[in-house]
Amino acid sequence: MVLAEPHRLNIFSDSDQLLAVFDNVPDSDRIDPQHKIIEAETNKTLGAEFNLITSISVISCDRESAFSTMEEAILQLLKSKEYVVISDWDSFGNLRVENKTFASIFKYPSLWQHITLHVAVDQSDLNERGFTMDYEIKSSPRRNDKSWTDASSAEEARSYIDKLRGELRNAIEQSLKANCSKAVLNEDFATDNDAIAAIAKKLKMTPLQVEAVRTALREHSD
Repeated sequence: MVLAEPHRLNIFSDSDQLLAVFDNVPDSDRIDPQHKIIEAETNKTLGAEFNLITSISVISCDRESAFSTMEEAILQLLKSKEYVVISDWDSFGNLRVENKTFASIFKYPSLWQHITLHVAVDQSDLNERGFTMDYEIKSSPRRNDKSWTDASSAEEARSYIDKLRGELRNAIEQSLKANCSKAVLNEDFATDNDAIAAIAKKLKMTPLQVEAVRTALREHSD
């Protein structure tokens, strides 16, 4: 089903909001060889010894399990709100559902509402742009006639969508926390390469994971 005039929102407002989730994943002193490196960061001192690295942290996830868990959590959340599946999760991370109810959004006056949602979870990466929702909300005084009008921009509709967005975000957060971990090495290092070598040895990282850490640190320095 194609939405006529979809309204799109990122479920996470910005990268900081998603990074705050990763900051609160459980600590770990090991990393599974199959886990994907999501983020890496170094902390540096200020003052006379500016640029002395004092720690390095690495966040890794079981990406397949994380996506599977969050898709199930999102689906169950929407079903609990009486959404009906139009098209179940596909291999690209797309889910389409709809809900036709009376007076759950528009109460004064009481109207029927038809909500169509397209939730997308980007399977290729974990970043704030990878979690989106397209929505369309129509209203009508009667359920089965042709008088449905677009009400997506109404104040009540925006309030409803904002609350739903928060609930979807929470479902994703809990899934990430259940399938991701953070490792921190608090030592002094002269260079990023020294820090990478030390944490790679501690965690027994694979060459691909080491390269992913190096890429993440490079992106922070650009």
